[in-house]
Amino acid sequence: MFERLPEQNLRFPLLLIHGLFSSSRTWKKTVADFTENYDFRYGGEFSASPEGAIAPGDFYTLNFSSNRNLSYREQALEIRAAVDAIKKINGAPKVVLAGHSMGGLAARAAVQLIGATDVYALITLGTPHYGSPLALLRDTTHAGARRVFSRLGRSLAGAQASD
Repeated sequence: MFERLPEQNLRFPLLLIHGLFSSSRTWKKTVADFTENYDFRYGGEFSASPEGAIAPGDFYTLNFSSNRNLSYREQALEIRAAVDAIKKINGAPKVVLAGHSMGGLAARAAVQLIGATDVYALITLGTPHYGSPLALLRDTTHAGARRVFSRLGRSLAGAQASD
């Protein structure tokens, strides 16, 4: 088991950004792992709606005000607001951004479109930087996307059975 000394805190706070058809709950296991196994302090969930307060911490999660209806510029502005709040509450000069899938694209937009002198690093996980056919599902409901995947799965299974 990794034992962390009190002075081994993260150099800069980390903001975890979810992907399409998701929420900050995507990071539930990561939050548990970071807090239980590495003794990092979870500062809370940053959201465009002022529901929950955030506290000083090593890392945070983010929920966009809309998961499907924001442009990358609008997502970047929400990330910018989170970065500003996280810096202020921690007295930190910089923040690390880590985005999964669409969250990586949104974080990249924040860096490229809004500016990033206060972003120490940008980490993207499973981010389709060259685009993805799944982006066509962005304007569908969660149930609609599931129906498309179900039909696609049946088609692929039928194609494999005929080989």
